[in-house]
Amino acid sequence: MSARPIPSGLLEAFVSAYLADPTALSRYVALHPDHAGAFVAYAHEIALQAACRDEQTIAQDDEAWIAAQIATIRRTETPDPFARWSPSDYQSARRELDVPSSVLTAFRDRVVAPASVPLSFLDKLSGLLGVGLAELAAFLGGPPRLGNAISYKADGAPAAPKEKASFATLLTDASVPPEKVEALLSEDD
Repeated sequence: MSARPIPSGLLEAFVSAYLADPTALSRYVALHPDHAGAFVAYAHEIALQAACRDEQTIAQDDEAWIAAQIATIRRTETPDPFARWSPSDYQSARRELDVPSSVLTAFRDRVVAPASVPLSFLDKLSGLLGVGLAELAAFLGGPPRLGNAISYKADGAPAAPKEKASFATLLTDASVPPEKVEALLSEDD
């Protein structure tokens, strides 16, 4: 493009001439070589606008297909294995796994990094949930979420954490004694 702007009168004359006859581009470039880049850019812009002018909206068949694809994706999302649990189920699991409630809540809210959890612990948890290990791993692999029963008094709205925590961090934050943390992190049953 040129270093100096095209005078508005010249630009208007070019646009009028180009709209009437696209070969006007070559005449204007020859007459005003210092503005050749700008004329080409304006010609492309005019051609693009003309091409988009006749664009139609998405056909109803296409909209129906898109809606069906979205519905299929939603149906294949991993179900929440914790959705069926009652408060007494949480209490039983807490005793069985020997962890505080906050640790189970972290699993429910997918705040734990699944790769940091020993397989033996995940296996026990999946058994208590009544799902396979693969289903539990798929669920835990989803993004962290905000628990539905959480309420805060804060200036801003609460949000799910952006990063997942390691199993060791969850246990330490829940004030689990170091010797118990070591036992829970052990791969042995």
